[in-house]
Amino acid sequence: MRMRNWMAGGFLGAVLAACGSSVTGIGDEGAMTEAESSGMRPASAPASPPEGAIDVGRGVYMVPVSKTTDGCVQYTPWSATSAVVTAIHYRRVDGSFTTNREEAADCPS
Repeated sequence: MRMRNWMAGGFLGAVLAACGSSVTGIGDEGAMTEAESSGMRPASAPASPPEGAIDVGRGVYMVPVSKTTDGCVQYTPWSATSAVVTAIHYRRVDGSFTTNREEAADCPS
């Protein structure tokens, strides 16, 4: 059993090495760089927040990116200086943000 695990680990290591050290995931156009997959802003991105962004502190903004068919506004974090988790968020009644759609103020239950 140990031999099989070692072989599988070696194979996986060889496959990952062949992909290159900066490849960490798959995006719409293929492999992403480490900065892209970590949520860091690429050097070519604008240094000021997009229109409609809501300042949530420490240089992080929540940007409205889409609206669902039932009217839920979806936000994603943006920052010119910090790494952020690229995930869909919703706004709560108190103005804070959550990834849980059921806690959203503007989403039908």
